[in-house]
Amino acid sequence: MRTRLEYKPNITEEIKCICEKYWLRADNRKNEFTYTCKAIAVEFNLKSVDIPKVSKDNSCLIVLDCHCENCGITNICRIRSDLIKLNLNNWTCNECEALIQQRIREDLLAEAERHRQEKIEAQETLITALKNYRRVQMQAIPSVEDISVIEHILLVAVVESMGSDDLQSILSLRNSRQVILSPSYRMDTEILKRLYRKNLLLIDAENSYHCVKMVGKDNFEIDFFQMNFDFAYDNNQLCQLIADSKSEQFKYSLVKNPEYKEWCQRIQLEECIKYLDKRAKMNSLLPNIGEKMENLLIICLLKYSVSETYYMIWGAVESASAYFNKVNITRLHASNSIYGNIQRTYDKLVNRTLQNRQYNRDSKHPQSVIEKLLFDRIYEVENCGFACNIDELLNRLKVPRTPSKLSYSAISNIENSSYTVEIKISK
Repeated sequence: MRTRLEYKPNITEEIKCICEKYWLRADNRKNEFTYTCKAIAVEFNLKSVDIPKVSKDNSCLIVLDCHCENCGITNICRIRSDLIKLNLNNWTCNECEALIQQRIREDLLAEAERHRQEKIEAQETLITALKNYRRVQMQAIPSVEDISVIEHILLVAVVESMGSDDLQSILSLRNSRQVILSPSYRMDTEILKRLYRKNLLLIDAENSYHCVKMVGKDNFEIDFFQMNFDFAYDNNQLCQLIADSKSEQFKYSLVKNPEYKEWCQRIQLEECIKYLDKRAKMNSLLPNIGEKMENLLIICLLKYSVSETYYMIWGAVESASAYFNKVNITRLHASNSIYGNIQRTYDKLVNRTLQNRQYNRDSKHPQSVIEKLLFDRIYEVENCGFACNIDELLNRLKVPRTPSKLSYSAISNIENSSYTVEIKISK
């Protein structure tokens, strides 16, 4: 490595000698110096900390073999650390480095602006598509007389639980959890999805575009948890629908509908799933609530009420929790034991080796609006959907019912919270 030491003019020989000793290197290596600052300080009766400053103020070391990659200027070292840290093959002077950083910042700003413009264009395209789809929806809104009794009662439930004060739109599921629509979020989204597909809920393009993703020319993926919708009907029509839902004629029509029993069974199943999940978490257990567990709960509900099934769940989770506290029992083993505990309790109840008991509704699991409409309002008994089996309630009503093949089968096959919806409307 070739170097040259330069001095400021008019310095004394003593200072010049200090600078020479400061920069003198052993075998011309850049990180091995002949004299330490302490040795130089002792020789010239100075402090060690003053030596680098004296050299910096009066001299510099020019590294002849090191040039800036951009402008070609020769490297200049002021103190030893500059030379030690110097990369001879890859060095950029301060001026060029500042220009490079400035260009990087400008490029980043330009890239950010480009992305911002692309986002704005994509947003405008999406809003335009949503507005076009809303126009298609509005042309396909069914008359109040043409909607089915199931969609009628589902719409009333949405109005009562999620409707805004002016009855123009609904609050999103995210913002309307004080009065719950149904026992579970997956049933909430199923209700909204059905009303949306029937054009009873209209897309709010301006306020909810951020909840929609365009996945194709004619396809939207909607986040129903955050999505806001507008009602297809005006205030007078909605109020009339609510009033009609309380009439005896409507109640009889609803109960005779083949879908009515299926919705009641779904509600009761979701009640039990929700209770099992929360009760297990309270005891630090994580059971797999899949198709197997749901089928077991379906079997329980065919014979017993939600209240009685709660009792089975409570006992099963308590037994699993006690099992978890034993030595060498993992959380997985204890969680998996819940299924068997419920099964054994059910068998004992069926065989009458265990006395049947009911469980009161937990304040942490309040009754949903759809439950009140499909149970309490129909049978005029408070919380009857929790305390009674659906067949018991139907028998009490003594209304001629159309035989239905619908049962608990496929109840668990409820779609997820994000959906892909075709823009085209079937007329």
